[in-house]
Amino acid sequence: MTDPLAPTFVDRMKRSWAFYALMAGLLGVIALFAVRAEQVVNTDPVLVSATVLSFGTHADFDGNHPTMTVKTEQGSTREITIAPRVQRTCRIGMEVVLERRDTHLRVAPEACQTSLKSNS
Repeated sequence: MTDPLAPTFVDRMKRSWAFYALMAGLLGVIALFAVRAEQVVNTDPVLVSATVLSFGTHADFDGNHPTMTVKTEQGSTREITIAPRVQRTCRIGMEVVLERRDTHLRVAPEACQTSLKSNS
C-alpha cells in the first residue's frame, strides 16, 4: 500500500527549479513565435512578377480549391491557392502580379487585370 502523505509527482514538480525553468522556456518560445508572426503580418508586401504555368485544384477538408502554378522571376515554381475570379481573368502564359510577405506568396488584387486590358 502506498503512503497517502508521500508527495505526488505534481507536488515534486511544483517544488523543482527544473519545472519552472521548463515553463519559462516554453512561454518564451511561444512569445517568440507570436512576435515573429506579428512582424510578418505587419510587413508591407513586395510585388513580384511571375508567369502562369497551369491551373488546378487542391483538395482540403472543406472541398476543392483552385490553384495556380507559377514560375517566379527567381526561377522557382510555386503552387498558390487562388480565388475563382483569378482563374477567370488569368490565362496560361500571362504575367501575373504576386504579393510576397516573407516567404508567403499570394495573388495581388490586380493580378491579371492589367494584362487582360493590354491584350484586348
